[in-house]
Amino acid sequence: MINPTDRAGKKQHYSSENQVLWLQLQRNQMKLSSRSTFIVAENSGHYVQRDEPEIVVQVIQNLIGEERSCISID
Repeated sequence: MINPTDRAGKKQHYSSENQVLWLQLQRNQMKLSSRSTFIVAENSGHYVQRDEPEIVVQVIQNLIGEERSCISID
């Protein structure tokens, strides 16, 4: 069960039902890839890159690190 208090950023103006639906849709999208990750930027609105750029930078750095570890140099 998805907890409606697991808000995605500054979305307090949405109803609990809308929050549950949003989280379900996000988790459904995650199923499209076996390598997906769900990250909630607690202190962000729609523009995560502006509100919490450190999260965006960290995710990109993690992605680059994962890709580098998959490349074999002969």
